[in-house]
Order: sequence, then C-alpha cells, then structure tokens
Amino acid sequence: MVHGSGPRILEIRTHGVSGTPAHHILADAAGPADPRCVVSVPGPRAADRAFVRCVDAAGDPVSAPGDPDREVWAYHWGAMTSGGWRKALWALLIPFALINLAYTMLPGVPDRPDDGAAPDPARPARARPPHLARAVVHVLGLALTVLFTVQLGLVAIDLFAGQCLAQPRTDFGAECLTGLPLRDWLAADHRRAAVLSTGAVALLLMIGAVTARFTDVDQHGVPDPVAAEPGTRAATDDLLDGEITAPLLRALHGLAVPTALALTVLSTANRQTPGWWTAAGVLIALAVATALLDVPYSAAATAALHAWTCNTAFRTAGVLLTVAAYAAVGVLGWRVLPGRLADPGVVGAGIGATVVLVLLACLALWLLLFAVMIPLVCADRSRWRPFPAPFRPWIRGWSPLVVAGGAVLLGAGFGAGLARVFALAAGGSKRPESPTALHLPAVYDQLSLLWGLVGAAVVFTALTGAALWLRSGWRPRHPVARALSFPTGARSAPPPAAALRRWRRRWWIAQANHRLPRVAGVLAALTVAFVVWVMTLYYTDPDWADPDRARPDWQAMAALNAGLRIFGTVVLIVFVGGLAWAIQRATSRPDGAGRTLGVLWDVAAFWPREGHPVVPPAYAPTVVSDIVAKVRDLRNDPRHRDTHLVLSGHSQGSLIMYIAAHQLTTGDRTERLSLLTYGSQLQWLYGRAFPRFLDFDRHLALLTGLDGRWINVVRFTDPVGGPVLSWEPRWHEGSPGSGLAPHPVATVLDRDAVGDPRRGTHRGWRERQPGVIVNADPRDAAGRTRVLRLGNERWLPDPPIDPEFAFDRGHSNYVREPAWPALIAELVDTPPPRTTPDE
Repeated sequence: MVHGSGPRILEIRTHGVSGTPAHHILADAAGPADPRCVVSVPGPRAADRAFVRCVDAAGDPVSAPGDPDREVWAYHWGAMTSGGWRKALWALLIPFALINLAYTMLPGVPDRPDDGAAPDPARPARARPPHLARAVVHVLGLALTVLFTVQLGLVAIDLFAGQCLAQPRTDFGAECLTGLPLRDWLAADHRRAAVLSTGAVALLLMIGAVTARFTDVDQHGVPDPVAAEPGTRAATDDLLDGEITAPLLRALHGLAVPTALALTVLSTANRQTPGWWTAAGVLIALAVATALLDVPYSAAATAALHAWTCNTAFRTAGVLLTVAAYAAVGVLGWRVLPGRLADPGVVGAGIGATVVLVLLACLALWLLLFAVMIPLVCADRSRWRPFPAPFRPWIRGWSPLVVAGGAVLLGAGFGAGLARVFALAAGGSKRPESPTALHLPAVYDQLSLLWGLVGAAVVFTALTGAALWLRSGWRPRHPVARALSFPTGARSAPPPAAALRRWRRRWWIAQANHRLPRVAGVLAALTVAFVVWVMTLYYTDPDWADPDRARPDWQAMAALNAGLRIFGTVVLIVFVGGLAWAIQRATSRPDGAGRTLGVLWDVAAFWPREGHPVVPPAYAPTVVSDIVAKVRDLRNDPRHRDTHLVLSGHSQGSLIMYIAAHQLTTGDRTERLSLLTYGSQLQWLYGRAFPRFLDFDRHLALLTGLDGRWINVVRFTDPVGGPVLSWEPRWHEGSPGSGLAPHPVATVLDRDAVGDPRRGTHRGWRERQPGVIVNADPRDAAGRTRVLRLGNERWLPDPPIDPEFAFDRGHSNYVREPAWPALIAELVDTPPPRTTPDE
C-alpha cells in the first residue's frame, strides 16, 4: 500500500440485515470488490464473524481507488443469525421474541447519582423499568411458555392419541391418519399411543430449549478489556452488561415446561384430581418466583445472588430438577394417560378447559400490564416531552403493550393454527356429526374470529396503501427531494414523466413505512375494542353468532361472524403452513431462504434476552466487543497510532457502530475517531421503539463525545433508513426584500445549542437551519457528487445526476456513491481524493 501525504485513514464498515457478502461491503463506485482478493485481517477470528480486507497478488493491503491513503476493512457478522437447522427452528420462537422486545421497550426511570450531583447531559443516567412492570412482563412470558406447551400437548395427546387413534374403522367416513405407518399397532394399545404422544411433545420442547442455547454473556455480558474510570458508564452499557437474574429466569422456564406438560396429561380426567392441583400449584409458585426476581435487593443480596447463580452447583441442581420433572411426565405418560385415552371425549374436554384457563391467564396479565403502564407512561411523558417530535416514543409510550399483545395473539394463533392444520392433514371427516370428525376446543373458534378480524384489517390497510401508492405517482412530492434529484438549469433536461412517477412512488413508500407503527397502534386499539364488543354480545345474548338461532335483527351480524371465522381459519392455516415451509426452505438453503429468515433475528436478537430466556442469543455484546477491541488494538499498534479511524455502518450495522462509538467515548481518546451511518433507523425506528437505550440525549451525548465527527447519509427514496441528525426538511421560498434565494431548511441536532425557544433554539437542537445543495467534492464540475447538507445530515440524490452511476439505490449501494470518498474526507477534515474527472 502506497501512502500519500495526508493522514492515513482506516474505514471499518459493517453491513445491515440479510448478511451482505464481504466483497459487497468492500464495494466502491466501480462495483463490488473481487471476491478472490478478500482475506481475513490478521488476528483472532471466529467461525461466524470476521474482519476482512482486500489484498493484491503480493498479499499487500489494497487502498481505496483514487485515494492511496485510505484503506477499507469490513466486519461480517451475518452468520450469527442464520445458517443450519437450529437457527431455522428459531422461527418457532417468534412469540417469545416479541415478549422480549416488549420488555426492552418498557420506559425506564433514570437512576439518580449517588452523590446527589445534577445529571450530566453528556452522560445520560442508567434507566430501568419499574419493578412491577418488569415483573408483569416476566410472568406474561412464563404464561406464554405454558400456553405453548399445553397447545402442543392438545395436538399430540388429544387430537392424535385421544381422537385419531381411537376412531373405529367405518364404511361411511374417511379414517383419520389412514396412511400413517404403524397406525394399527399404536391404536391397539393405549400405552403405546400415550408414550409416543407425551414423548414427542417432550422431545420437541427440549429441542426448542437447545435451539436457544444459554451462555454466560446473558448474565455477565462481554468483559471490557480496558477498565473505564471508576464510576463511569457508557450511555449504552445496559445493552451489553448482562442480567444477573438471567440463569434464574432460564431455570424457572425450564421447570415450567415439563410441569405444564404434566398438567396437560392430568387434565385428561373428567375432574380436577389432586395431581392436577399439585401441577397447577407448582406453576403458580413458579409464577410467583418469576415475579420476585424483579424485587429490589440490597447490594449485599445482589452480590450473594450473583455468586450463587455463578456456582456450578446451582446449574447442576437446575439440570437435575428439570430432568426429574421430565421423568415425572414420563411416569404419567406410562401409568396414568393410557387408562384415560379410553374416553376421548373426556380427554378433549379436559385439555380444552386447560387451554382456556391459560389463555385467560395471558389475557389477565396483559390487562394488568395495561394498568401498570398507565402511571408509567404518564410519568415518562415529562421526560420526553422536551424532545423533538421525531424522538418521542411510538404511540406515546404504549408500544410495549401493543407488542406484548401481538405476542399473545401469535402464541395463541400458533396453537390454534397447528390444531387446524393437523385436523386438515389427518384426513378425517369435516362434518361435526361424523364419528371420524376431529373436535377442537370451542375457544379456537373465537381465536379464528379474532384472526379473521386482524387479517381483514391488514388486507384493508394493504389495499388502501396500494391505492394511495398508485395515486402518488401523479401528485407533487417533496420540493427539497425534487430539487436534489432533478436540478434545473441550462445543462439539465426535464425528467421524463415515467421517471418522475417512479421517483414519486418510491418517495411515498419511504415515507409510508415510517408511519407503520402508528398504523399498528390503531389496528391494535380497534382489535381490543372489537374483542370487548364481542365479549359483551356473548354475555348479553349467547345465540347472537348462530345464524339459526339469532334474532332477526342480528342475522347480518351472525353472517359477518361466520365469514370472519372462516377467513380467520384460513389465515391460521396459511400462517402455520407458511412457517413450516419457511423453516424447511431455510434448512435446505441456508444461504438463500435461510438468510432471508435470518433478517428477523438480525433485528430481534440484537437486544438482550432479559424478558424471555427462550429466544436466540443476543449478538450485540459480541459484535460490539469485537469492534471496540479491534479499535483499541489499532490504537496500541505503533503502525496505526496516527491513523484516523472511521466507523461506518449500514442499516442495522449503523446501530452496531453507534453502540461501539458510545463505548469508545468512555475512557478512550476520540480525537482520531469518526462515525458514518447510512441507511440508518436510529431515529425513526430504534430511537422511538427503545427510548430507554437510544433516545435524544444519547444521540446528543455521542455527537458531543465525538466532537461533532458524526455524519449520517440518507436518501429520500430509502424505504428503511431515514434521517438521524436532522428532521422536518422543507423548502423555504425566502423573504421578500431579504435577497435570499429559495433554499431548504430543517431542524438539526446541535451540541452547542442552548435552550432559547424565542430564537428557535433548544437544548441540543436548532430550528429552521438553512441547508445547501452542493457538490461534496468542490472539484467536481459535473455534479456527480451532489448532496444536500443539513447540519450533520447528508442527503443523496436518487435517481443519480449522472446516468453512468445508475445502479440500484433506495436502501442499497451507499458505498458506491461518487460522493462517498468526499464524505469520508469531510469527516477527517482532509481534501477529498480525485475520484471523478472535471468537465
């Protein structure tokens, strides 16, 4: 590598979701790098992540085109969230992942400094949700684990062993599971059917636990190799430092699974036996213990708990208790269940009642969470009210309740859909009066109705959005975006009508996606209102939904109810069937469908698993630790002590680099460190969904810690990314007589701004700041590097000014922009390299 006269620059890039290949991360304006030149950077590496760079035939590092003083590395971590059958099975854990996200979304109460000092805006205080809210979400997660287990037991024990295998051969109906191997052998002995059904459920549940393996990172985080100053914490430490109660939460869920399976087996009697009450009592005790995990403890008690859970004896005891619980289930399947399978009607009624009981418990806990969040949201409003509107929590802070409700809906729908799919695939008669018909719990009809309503609402929203999208092609769009992408002048031809319509529609999609959380909140509110209304109707007139017995004035409602129920049944079957198809495809094609399914976990598995333990392991502590350690190693290397490091992150990678930069601004030198984010969701998505970790104060703290060396790059047509350091861009026509030409203005993040609303300034932000459309490279006379500067935000044109660079844009190919080298040079305050010829 030949070095120029300026300071050396090392750009470390990382990708977003979907696991972008390393040679695409290392792309430049000419296109992706040659995959044959990509090698690992010397140093430690793991099988699922690595730092890579390009080298020449001699093995020397290759510099950036046109800039011999800049080298580019890539950090690839995509294999951590996809690949192999185990990660494909993570799709079954979606309801648990939503509970974990709901826990992470809970508003936090900032800790007060121990010395009574005033809070430091540059170091936001640690914030944790109140103990009661955390306890309710934890118990709701435990109830979902129990619901998942009981519904699997219903399919295996009731539908398969209790109904299918018990059906006699008849001449007027199709026999259930006719083509199943060994069916007659299983049906000849209830003990065989009982052992197979309980054993299959137990095996599936144990496989589910294995797919979400537990590591010490969940409890301890990743140790920081460089100790910070005593008493200092990075603003994002809560994402990385683990939770000391994690092993206890894992153990409680591990015991709840076999206990719930035992409860399912014991529910096959026509009355509640002492064994049933014992299993129910154990589950209640586990729920109480789960809630007690969130009771505030003294420092001494916390230290003792930490030492106890780290002990090998604790882990051994937990494993032995779980094994004993599964052994008890095996005894019940061998001794108790065979005698009860002789009466399939009693078996189904008992397990169905247990499913209803657990569903009611989930509903009650969700309503309790609603009650607990009322004072929490009201108290948190005073904290975020001074923030600009784009930094305020979604749905005024109620997003945890919506996400938790979605988890319950998906968990219940998974069981109902699995039962519907089994009944459809088993081949029995679809007539309820037939002896070969499978009878499902009546509550599944109500779940079908609910899913029908939600499905109809989603279809209506999609059709409305499609109509608005078609209409958007003929409507004027944002004047700032148009001025950037379609300049006027003697050298500029008017854009073709088709290109203009296409650009308008892409702009509309980019703006509409940012409103999806609001749409989800409205749909959730309408769903809850509908459920309350239906429950009221059933209470006042139980026959209102039956077309044969409903009053004449209720006939239309009864018909609507029947239609929604049928539609909901179809949606449930498609949901479960599609999930199974996605898992099969992800297992057989890990680099294709597996990577597509992994996008879900790129987003959901970033956050610590503190709300529910049976979710994929969080990768944030590992990847952030890798980047921080590499940066510190480079600083200690005499060959790189004068190197200016630029952390560059795309989409989800911008969140990773953001957290890493926060860690590096605590107790580290930052004079040669910069941050470049692009296609980022730090403002509209993560900042509003997870305000406890990523709020306005933390953005301001990072901008201050980096001394302003943070640039965010975005396009108006990016459907996923958005602005981070500015908001509300608009066109200002100028005042008459002022001499000012029309120009864009926006509100921008400004670390030097003080609170004076009369002058349009507030703490950390300024209103109505003028922007300018310029060439990022002043030597570019052709306008190839055209950008819009608004504070520390850089907007790129789409479509490009020069047709030579007409590659796919939107959310992709930011690093291929002709303006990219000039943006890097701006961050390190050096002249931009020569990348485009003058004209």
